[in-house]
Amino acid sequence: MLTHEFTKSSRSQVRGECVAARVEPSGEVEVKDTANPALTLGVPAGEWVALLKAQGQAFSA
Repeated sequence: MLTHEFTKSSRSQVRGECVAARVEPSGEVEVKDTANPALTLGVPAGEWVALLKAQGQAFSA
């Protein structure tokens, strides 16, 4: 579950290829590449959930 602090993906690589995400007070999800933390991408929460569901379906196929 996301919090207001960035959480690194459990699928991130050991070599530092990491993606982190957090939820903003507005409900928007913010995503960043930890190798370039100055750049973030804001995504509406509903779109984030749809992305995760699509990825879950892709991994189980």
